[in-house]
Amino acid sequence: RKRGYGGVSAIRNLVIDHMREEAFDLAICDTGPNIGPLNRVLLLGASHFVVPLACDGFSLRAIRTLGNAVFGWIEE
Repeated sequence: RKRGYGGVSAIRNLVIDHMREEAFDLAICDTGPNIGPLNRVLLLGASHFVVPLACDGFSLRAIRTLGNAVFGWIEE
């Protein structure tokens, strides 16, 4: 279990270490429009995230899918 957490948190730890070295207050990670493993790691390591949307049915479906995915990842 520790190995799994270490893998998931490695990118987060790398970003936080770099932010401390450079005295940054904010890191922005631009991700692709999917719920793949990289986005999972980035979203679970984030304190906040922004989702750009258009006013259409595809965006509504996508935000529901993302919400369900994040909820499931947290539960895991």
